[in-house]
Amino acid sequence: MSKVFQHLGPFHKMRQPDRNRNDFQISINLKIRLAIADWIARKGYCAPDCDIHSLSRDIGISEDHLICFFQEKYKGGFRKLRKDLRIELAKKLLLSMPDVPLSHIGVHVGITDKSNFRKQFTEATGMSPDKWRHLHKK
Repeated sequence: MSKVFQHLGPFHKMRQPDRNRNDFQISINLKIRLAIADWIARKGYCAPDCDIHSLSRDIGISEDHLICFFQEKYKGGFRKLRKDLRIELAKKLLLSMPDVPLSHIGVHVGITDKSNFRKQFTEATGMSPDKWRHLHKK
C-alpha cells in the first residue's frame, strides 16, 4: 500500500453504503480521501499554520464534513494525524541530516517553537529528539 494512503487506510475497506448513506456521501468521502492523500504527499502538514480550517478551505470541503471524516476514519482526529505525520518526518530528518540543529528540524516539519517540538517528539516517541537521534544513528 502506498505510504501516502497508510494513514487513511485502503479504499476497499471503506464503509459500504447502507440505507442511510447515499451515493453523494460516498462521493464526498472519496473526494476527501483523495484530497488528504494529496495533502500528505505535498507535505501540507509541514505548514506552521496548518489547521482543519485551512485544510477544509484548500480541498473545498466544509469543516464539518472534514471533522466528521476524521472522527470516523482516523482515531484521534486531524490534530493527531498532523502530529503523527510531523513526528515521522522529523525522525527521517534527524537521521538523514545529523548535523542540522533540532530547532531547524522542528521548523521544517511545521513546529516552529523548539520547546514545543521537543515536547511533542518526546510524547510521541518516549525520548527527546537528541536521544532518539543518538540511539538510531547508523
